Amino acid sequence: MIKVIFCTIAQPEQLAPALILAKSIKKHHANAIMALCLTSKNVPDAAKNSPYIDHIISEKDLGKGFYKKLKKKFSAADHSRALKAPFLNYLFNSFPNEDIYIYLDCFTKVFGTFNELFTILDEHCIIYSPYCLEPPSEDHVLNEFDLLKNGNVNGGFLAFRRSEESTKFIKRFLHLIKNDVKQNERKSIKGLFIDEKWLCLMIGLFDIYFFKDPSYNLAVWNLHEKQRKIEKTDEPGWRINGQRIKSVCFADVQGSLDWSHSEKAVNLIQERYKKQLKSVKDKTL
Repeated sequence: MIKVIFCTIAQPEQLAPALILAKSIKKHHANAIMALCLTSKNVPDAAKNSPYIDHIISEKDLGKGFYKKLKKKFSAADHSRALKAPFLNYLFNSFPNEDIYIYLDCFTKVFGTFNELFTILDEHCIIYSPYCLEPPSEDHVLNEFDLLKNGNVNGGFLAFRRSEESTKFIKRFLHLIKNDVKQNERKSIKGLFIDEKWLCLMIGLFDIYFFKDPSYNLAVWNLHEKQRKIEKTDEPGWRINGQRIKSVCFADVQGSLDWSHSEKAVNLIQERYKKQLKSVKDKTL
């Protein structure tokens, strides 16, 4: 049986969505390890006591010098994004016996088993997920100019099978991020995400597979696509083209949950998530 580790990074105020993610992962992947990195020095009791989180660290565990530079120079959003490479490197080193490593944005909720992804990982060791599978227009959350700035690589959904190639990839990703944080050459260029520009840079340098299954990684920026039309069937769960939805990311590029969509199914899924989010927040206060 393959050994899988799921992981995410959350700011202290994002603990509730991270707990929802962890619970949803354990529901469909009970034997997987769930790892959480918090962008703070301290780990709250709600995280320590969660039955759904197996391994938790604070960002200070990734290096004090790196932590101080992040605090001084970067926004909260880029702070989390900059931790992605050191966190993945930490997991590769700390869990050398795991076969598969999957990073998900903390606002993601898992709705089914990731069988299709595991099948692809049998043949490929580095998986990217694009923001969009169809061209966006000016009135969408992400337009073509936004994609031009950062590329069509969503840093909130990454998967790796341990191999020499993926190990080299993680080390290179870490090197690029550390140099970026140290030099801060990008300064405050609006809308330029620190992780995704380097992920885009490595296309062509490594054997990277673009995972385009429309039932994964649904989000406000790709719900306009014809192949992502959500339907409710008589069987439990929501489906796309007859296939059960596997994961939804409930954040937009600004990190909010204020979606506005004409389809009732989309709004119903979002409202259910909001209620669950409120319930978890109330328990963690």
